[in-house]
Amino acid sequence: PFAHQAILRGVAHQADKMGQTSGVCCAMRDADDSLKPAEQEQVSLNVSKVPVKRVYNIEKTLLGSGSVATVKKAWWRRRPHIARAIKEVDLNKVRNKVAIGREIGILTAFDHPNIVKLFESYSDSQHFHLVLE
Repeated sequence: PFAHQAILRGVAHQADKMGQTSGVCCAMRDADDSLKPAEQEQVSLNVSKVPVKRVYNIEKTLLGSGSVATVKKAWWRRRPHIARAIKEVDLNKVRNKVAIGREIGILTAFDHPNIVKLFESYSDSQHFHLVLE
């Protein structure tokens, strides 16, 4: 729960910096158009608690890896011809959970051919899964 709250704070912070008030990630604003304090903010982020393996067939081969995450190729079970990249973030290795929220905020705010698109987010007790283009 703490990790997910920190991630949502990062999303709200990034949304405020970008002036975003609606969409997949957003923060509730006061009448003076400023964000509510972190303790009171309400952030909407579509994060599914369904196991990601129920929705995607994930290959074992790595597309890439970093200090806190790995990226693997996956196929959508409903439409097997659609491929996605799934970034699996190990929440035990992440020092700054707000940074994940910032990354989600940035990825959801932009729709540009040169920026990877974030389709969905999944979470479980140890990992946060980002389904990317």
